[in-house]
Amino acid sequence: MLFKLDPDSVQLLQRLSDGFVVGIIDRNRGRVRLFEGSAVTDIGAGHCANHQDLLRAGVVRLSEAWGFSFSIAAREVQSFYRASVLNREYTEFALPSDIMAEVLTALGLRRGRHFRVYP
Repeated sequence: MLFKLDPDSVQLLQRLSDGFVVGIIDRNRGRVRLFEGSAVTDIGAGHCANHQDLLRAGVVRLSEAWGFSFSIAAREVQSFYRASVLNREYTEFALPSDIMAEVLTALGLRRGRHFRVYP
């Protein structure tokens, strides 16, 4: 399945050159939704602290979404975090590498020189 960013996520990546991003994947539609990382979750503003907050807010359901996060600097992905409470069916709650690769393709951002993947 080819993943595609939703329009708000495209706009987020266009304006954010440095920061932390929390992402979810709609497993049924292949739609990727991104939230700017923040200490406080405010769904209306597009800010999110973690995937648990998205569950509490009713933005996602465990049975319908996977989660990931990543950091960017100078518009390049520096690190990708495959683990999320949403990925309960996977070992260590981590997205498989092939799904991570599809997400990175959908993001359309270069990887930083010292790109890292966790776990």
